[in-house]
Amino acid sequence: MNKTVLPTEKRRIIATVNRYLSLLGSCFTLAEANGKVDKNPYRSMRLEKENNISDRIMTYEEEDQLLKVVSLKFRPMVKFAVLTAMRPSSQRKLEWKNVNLNKGTMVLRGVKDLRSTAGKDVVIQMMPEVVELLNTLPQRIDCPKVFYNFPSSFRLCKLFKQWTGEAGVEGLTWTRLRNPGISRMYEGGVDIYVIQSQAGHSSREMTERYTSPSEAHKKEELEKYSNSILIDITTDTKAMGN
Repeated sequence: MNKTVLPTEKRRIIATVNRYLSLLGSCFTLAEANGKVDKNPYRSMRLEKENNISDRIMTYEEEDQLLKVVSLKFRPMVKFAVLTAMRPSSQRKLEWKNVNLNKGTMVLRGVKDLRSTAGKDVVIQMMPEVVELLNTLPQRIDCPKVFYNFPSSFRLCKLFKQWTGEAGVEGLTWTRLRNPGISRMYEGGVDIYVIQSQAGHSSREMTERYTSPSEAHKKEELEKYSNSILIDITTDTKAMGN
């Protein structure tokens, strides 16, 4: 087989390759069940391990740029996604009956869980900013959804690509709005287990994969460390002088 790579051929990411292999495997499984082939060559094949977590974190400046180009009716959705670090699917399905503005809580129904096919219910504590945001939203009698005009997945991707292009912000998708939300909670000193619960993660390890510190936070922490070293050096120098 000629393995020469053409100049126009694009290198596929692991996730894309895995999807193609899964599709081919399903085709051969169907063919084998119908007697079209004797053996499924893909049955013993292992898919490559995927890393779906991006360390691309939206900065506060980029958030401001983005919000300036997002239309008014979608702007609360973007703010809500960043503040809560909620998955797009959960945000789309959120209903007013599961929101308690007085207690500052909301319940996500049927959140994906590897231990249950039916999913699980997750209670989310809302920050005052989230409660204030939800209080500004209209509630429709004919629709139970909080974000009744939340776009479909396809349209959402198209709209977000348009917004990021107009704002000059690259490397972001709507799903990645979870990253700054989780990272900002972590930088603010919120307990990792609280963040895990808020994000609906099944393990602490998964949450830690999202907590990529921003450049500003790294600089701040290193300055604190640098100041502590200077204090120790000064103390040692005075001791030597004595």
